[in-house]
Amino acid sequence: MVDPRAHRPPPPPPSDSSSRSADLVTDQSAGATSPRWPAWARVLGVTVLFFVAMFASALLLMPVAELFPKTASGEAVVKILGHVFFGVLLVAAMAVFVHRVEGRPLSFSGFVLTRWSLPLLLLGAVAAGVVQLLAVVPAEALGEVAETEPFGAGAPVLLVTIMAITQALFLQGLPEELVYRGYMISTLRARPLVAVVVSTLVFTLLHLLSGGGQEGAVEMVLYLATPFGFSLSAAGLALLCGSVWPAVGVHAGFHWAWMIGSQMGLGDGPGMWVACGIGHTIIGIVALTVWYRRGARIDYHR
Repeated sequence: MVDPRAHRPPPPPPSDSSSRSADLVTDQSAGATSPRWPAWARVLGVTVLFFVAMFASALLLMPVAELFPKTASGEAVVKILGHVFFGVLLVAAMAVFVHRVEGRPLSFSGFVLTRWSLPLLLLGAVAAGVVQLLAVVPAEALGEVAETEPFGAGAPVLLVTIMAITQALFLQGLPEELVYRGYMISTLRARPLVAVVVSTLVFTLLHLLSGGGQEGAVEMVLYLATPFGFSLSAAGLALLCGSVWPAVGVHAGFHWAWMIGSQMGLGDGPGMWVACGIGHTIIGIVALTVWYRRGARIDYHR
């Protein structure tokens, strides 16, 4: 007797989308350990950790500040020490947090040093600088651009340069990107698009607490255009390049561009906030689209 099952047609091959999803799940589940906290607690916990480290570093630095003269140079040195101390403290705190919550090393958050780290950091910084430069003309059309006091006014050029480097890298770029584009995206990696959305929204909304010269409710909302935009560009470049360092570069580059702009009298204001936000959003959407079409893998290996 002929077995009728022998004449059954083979099952159809999986579609590209289902194949990609299966590969993604397999890739992200291999060797994974289950976090000890639920997702909301991890997002909240790492955000609280960031602010605790910030306040702790400020308190610990207060006695040190009294050892320096109350001059532009003395204050610049104190700020440089504060920037570096906060960066080191945050990285150390993150190492403990990731180990306790995820059972993984700090590299899980993208803190990996390779030969690609510096070039990718510079890539992000150049991208941010280009956006800032191109935003000047439309910023004038979108609204008033107020002049700002030159960064580090009164301090020697060498100290101003060092302060610009340490502030953009150790106070802002590295700590914030390690938390938001690094850890927050990595810990939510099972749902890549959700990871990008959550990290972007949390980062953006926290900037309601930032003082950037906003006046009134409308300007507070317009101010969010910039952190929202460069959150997307940082996430897109980081995920596309497989490294958190382009995100650090975007963040640091944004601040460097603003510092240089203040020296050149380019100013700041709602027009610049919106124009920069639009520019960074375009970069972010393009980078995230390419990343998604390549499989939406979250793998900070560079």
